[in-house]
Amino acid sequence: MSRTWVLVANSAQAQLLESRARRSDLHVTAQYSNADGRAHEGDLVTDGGAAVMERQSDGQRRYTESQVSAREHAVDLFAIKLADVLRQGRISNRYGELMLVAPPQMLGKLRSRLDETTLRRVTQEVDKNLSKLPPDAMVAKLQDILRQHRKVI
Repeated sequence: MSRTWVLVANSAQAQLLESRARRSDLHVTAQYSNADGRAHEGDLVTDGGAAVMERQSDGQRRYTESQVSAREHAVDLFAIKLADVLRQGRISNRYGELMLVAPPQMLGKLRSRLDETTLRRVTQEVDKNLSKLPPDAMVAKLQDILRQHRKVI
């Protein structure tokens, strides 16, 4: 019987759920946390970054280096970690189908970090932040989405 993995994520947390085909059971198999994903920038860095001085005929201009924020970097690392979990699950043949549920920005980060073979297992994407729902409400919503998807297939 084929299994479906459902990754529900945002920048600060993720839950991996599993469902068996043609059944509505859905249970949490793992939880992941990224405390830096909800931290304020000032809590993650200690200085203002490097600045470059440029001398021109009309005076000097100061430019601050364009960098990815520390929070954004932490979210990127979290997306890499989650993508690796999904890749390892695929390699171990622990699921046949994959559903990704995340706010649009996080969904994009996850997509960009998945390898091509794992990406082919994605059968559905939901660009919503369901992780803010109470656990029972989140599972009920996901079960409805899975049932509707399986009727289409």
